[in-house]
Amino acid sequence: MPYEAFETADGHVVAGVWGGTDGWERFCRAIGKPELAHDEGYLRISNESTPGPELTEYLQRIFLDQTQQGVGTSFNEHRALFGPVFTFSQIPNHPQVQQAGLVPSVEHPTSGKSRNSDRSSFFTNPWRNIGPPPLLGQHTFGKNSKKLVMTTSISDYWLLAS
Repeated sequence: MPYEAFETADGHVVAGVWGGTDGWERFCRAIGKPELAHDEGYLRISNESTPGPELTEYLQRIFLDQTQQGVGTSFNEHRALFGPVFTFSQIPNHPQVQQAGLVPSVEHPTSGKSRNSDRSSFFTNPWRNIGPPPLLGQHTFGKNSKKLVMTTSISDYWLLAS
């Protein structure tokens, strides 16, 4: 059964079949080729655990003529398995990412407004966004000196470095 990434006219999608001939029929209708669902040659290939290159190449040619949105609309209408592949620049603007607050904006004192990933979403003991990245040397004396056990004043090291 096909289940892989395909290139479209404007990006990439992941589409495929998850078990049984019912999924294959929906997939075939979604790509506008319902006759493939009953074509013995393609039906045999589609039932193999890994589809051969001839099926993959055939399907790729079909996807190249469509947009991500067009594929998504058709696959949703036919209840076939599909998902868009987003670029890094598209991810922060996705409605679910925005709703979850995963890429908040912070004001940086010298570079203005910037978007940062919310690190708290990746930990079991989360903290909320703590602000913009520090300026050069901003945390050297305050935050780091509390965490480091030092025999010499941290300011002595600062003087040596300059």
